[in-house]
Amino acid sequence: METIPVDWKGVDSVLLLIEKIRSEDAIFVFKFDGERERNIYSLVVFGQHMGDLPIATDTYSLETGRTYVIGRSAEDYWGIRPD
Repeated sequence: METIPVDWKGVDSVLLLIEKIRSEDAIFVFKFDGERERNIYSLVVFGQHMGDLPIATDTYSLETGRTYVIGRSAEDYWGIRPD
């Protein structure tokens, strides 16, 4: 798998990871909420292999949210722990 740059932004840099999550029959949702003043980004990953425990966050930053849900997926389902 490719190395992700330290200064990654947006979603292009993590599309391969999102595709990996999707390939495991999971659903990855980004929601941009124009009605909220704060925590305008909602990110959720859910699927049968996760049971009743989806990974979800509401956040002020797309980068913060995607780091959280992808990081939790890596830890919980792929056994990858951060250094």
